[in-house]
Amino acid sequence: APEYRAAGCPPADWFIGDLMAYLGRPYYVGLLTAAALHGAAHQAPQEFQVVTDRPLPMIERGRLRIRFVKKAHLKATPTVRVNTQTGQMRVSAPAATAFDLVRYPEHCGFLSNVATVLHDLAEQLDGGDLVRVAELESEVAYAQRLGYLLDLVGRAEPARPLADWVASKAPRIVPLDPTQAMTGAPRNLRWRLAVERRAPGAHDRDARVRELVAAFSIEADRRVVDFLQELGIGRVARGDEGRGRLRLVVRVLRVGDLEPAELRLPPLHPPVEDVHVAEEVHHEGGGGM
Repeated sequence: APEYRAAGCPPADWFIGDLMAYLGRPYYVGLLTAAALHGAAHQAPQEFQVVTDRPLPMIERGRLRIRFVKKAHLKATPTVRVNTQTGQMRVSAPAATAFDLVRYPEHCGFLSNVATVLHDLAEQLDGGDLVRVAELESEVAYAQRLGYLLDLVGRAEPARPLADWVASKAPRIVPLDPTQAMTGAPRNLRWRLAVERRAPGAHDRDARVRELVAAFSIEADRRVVDFLQELGIGRVARGDEGRGRLRLVVRVLRVGDLEPAELRLPPLHPPVEDVHVAEEVHHEGGGGM
């Protein structure tokens, strides 16, 4: 189509089903791409992510990038059919997408970004579905990490059945971040996790991601600012005031620094316009994450 000549290739969703059929490989569209299709994205993913059962090289054509992620027990993952311009494609169901985000954080901006995406994806999550996927995945550690992150971002409702399921398995304590040591790390007994608290070091591969700036589209209300600060989010800045909704840009210092808690919004305060901006605002489309 003429409108895609500049991009160098038609969109991946136009042909991904036919491509995987040609390759003879099972697949589903997953991770950040699936999360975006389920409505959980503040910006378009930088690549089209496909989960399959063997390693495949990345496809790059013009502006198009298709990344393949290998998963051993692919066929057990619940999927849904999503309509495209040329037919349909297979996409991981919301609960399965949530588990994959935790399973493959290195492909999803690491845990800080996973938490941000889960905050929105939780609107589509059902606790019973999470338990069913946990049974299919048969890896309790992923359920522990997912449940903790849902609690962390204030989405405790879908996490409750998962907490009961985790408790029934009586799992050993595992690290929230599998790349970090557990020695001396505080324990979260609800999810049986070691939540390592130290500041990221210069050689910590997750250090950069723990300081990503994440954008939340929320109402212009000072109580939201207070709520974010209760979560441990250190800096808040204004941006994008032209659409009737305020886009707050927050710096997530480190997922592991935040303890899940039953948090309630404080009483209303003066409008957020009175908040002091402590750092430069990164406007949407201006080179954020």
